Amino acid sequence: MNPSRRTFRTAPRLGRPLGTAVLVLVFIGASSSTSKPSTASGTSPSTTREVDRLPAPTGRGHRGSPTVASSMRAASTTAPTPQPSDRVGVYRGSANRRGVRDFEQWLGRPVGFVHDYLDDASWRTIADPAPILDAWAPLVTTHRLVLSIPILPRGRGTLAEGARGAYDETFRELARNLVERGMNEAILRPGWEMNAKWFRWQAAGREAQYAEYWRHIVIAMRGVPGARFVFDWCVSGGSDPEVAARAYPGDQFVDVIGLDLSDSSWSLDASDPTHRWQQFLAEPGGLEWQRAFAAQHHKTMSLPEWSESYRSDGHGGGDDPAFIDHVYEWIGANPVAYAIYFDYVGDGSHELREGRFPRAAIEFRRRFGPPEVGKQAPSGALHSSTMPKLPVPSTTRLRRRGA
Repeated sequence: MNPSRRTFRTAPRLGRPLGTAVLVLVFIGASSSTSKPSTASGTSPSTTREVDRLPAPTGRGHRGSPTVASSMRAASTTAPTPQPSDRVGVYRGSANRRGVRDFEQWLGRPVGFVHDYLDDASWRTIADPAPILDAWAPLVTTHRLVLSIPILPRGRGTLAEGARGAYDETFRELARNLVERGMNEAILRPGWEMNAKWFRWQAAGREAQYAEYWRHIVIAMRGVPGARFVFDWCVSGGSDPEVAARAYPGDQFVDVIGLDLSDSSWSLDASDPTHRWQQFLAEPGGLEWQRAFAAQHHKTMSLPEWSESYRSDGHGGGDDPAFIDHVYEWIGANPVAYAIYFDYVGDGSHELREGRFPRAAIEFRRRFGPPEVGKQAPSGALHSSTMPKLPVPSTTRLRRRGA
């Protein structure tokens, strides 16, 4: 799925290409720091963090946010299990706050998460995405912000330079801009879909550089006072899982294991909804792989992009209410912290309300809306007792080599 409507891919070796999306902001004055973070630690008890109930946004920035200790105490209290409908969010276009409100009115209830993509025009637009952040600032008390962050702007930079710390200051500035706007608990997914072949930061053949660059980004952003960001390491579903595994930066640098999923298929039986879902589950790098990988590393899961799909080349699943049902049930049966519906036109049509998916639209409202769809108007933040679980961001000082 790609908000800029550019098509980045041909059908990949492993089956269906999944959604890509790119709108990105970037900054020109990158630092030349060369200090290096620690190497990937793999899975170990020392880097495993507790899972915390996601607090309702306070809107008061880091000064009004709960401490890690208080959040952990809150997690120990008895609370209703979050339902899949409590974990849903939406992407409706860059800085499109009105689009989110329209979607909520159509759905009949508020969503807990909003998603946006920074612009990849330059380093400056990555470091200081003021138009996007200012657009979402009014929702900071009612919605959790998810930001996809391009880690290389158009035609500039390399993973190797990032791994040497050349761009650390870019991400420190971005972190400061988020904290200043009370977005210090944003969910961030730098360099998403690294295991696919359509982004400049694709990791194939450069997995160690990608992982080291990711560690630099996390250390730089966590080091800003007041930062409590959640880092979502997100793969492209159905793309090379071996590349993903080699590009994993280590447990202490990752909070959530994400996967992007579109109802598209390049298999011979793609016209069969049941076959498509079984493919999404069992293919290399699919949902079952995500679940196993997340369990191995003691992480919660996410679906930062998922959607129905209509494609002019015929590879989209079309109006598929069964896909909505399957995703709903998958969220309910697994530790999925949040799931963002990609309600936009990218590498195909995905918008539920534009007429291509009438049955899926009805099923989405039945599954993710209130018990009586249309009877309950959006009322702001979800109650904290039903908010989904996310990890407590690490407060452990991450040591660099030689420190």
